[in-house]
Amino acid sequence: MADAWERLRNHAHANANLPYTGLATGLRAYSGAFVNLFPASKKHAPQQLIASRPLDVRDVRDAVVLWEQAVLGVPDDKITFNYSSELAELVAGSTVEEVSLAGHVHRFGNQPDAPNWVYDAATWEAARRLEATSWQVDGGEVVLRTDTDGNLLVWDPKALWSDAWKKNGELQYAALRVRLSMQTMPNLRTPVLVLDPSVARLSRGLYGTRTDG
Repeated sequence: MADAWERLRNHAHANANLPYTGLATGLRAYSGAFVNLFPASKKHAPQQLIASRPLDVRDVRDAVVLWEQAVLGVPDDKITFNYSSELAELVAGSTVEEVSLAGHVHRFGNQPDAPNWVYDAATWEAARRLEATSWQVDGGEVVLRTDTDGNLLVWDPKALWSDAWKKNGELQYAALRVRLSMQTMPNLRTPVLVLDPSVARLSRGLYGTRTDG
């Protein structure tokens, strides 16, 4: 499969990494599962597609077919599901294995060690569980939703912050966003989940975008 990735990179004249994140994001948005590719660097093509639950192989194939055409610069109106892709067939035909995350965590002394995809998958599971719980805050109920990056957002209009931000300006909105990451800490035998809350302003328009019309 490494050869197929390399041929695509050569055809795309990619001097940097191929946009693997775009493929993973597309699969996340379409399937509702959390998906990542490992590794994802210029020197090391992806060897694993990690998902939080089984994916339909037809969806995987279609996603790679569309993504490959976009990478090669095929015009939008020419992109088709009938495109012949060696890479799509290889990825969709790969062996699927269900694994235990705990079985891939090892220890060196008192420190845990595991591949990066293990930490990602554990973070996804934590996000899923937090999403399933409503939180009582200041007498109200706050529900968190996961985004395609596995982070948490407050999306209920009643729980958004609103203000004009500028004097006599339009009413604007902002939402709580909680970034999740599973990390190792000194002298702790198990990884810990780190929550990093922030506020994200919600744009009222698609600034900086262009159209051909």
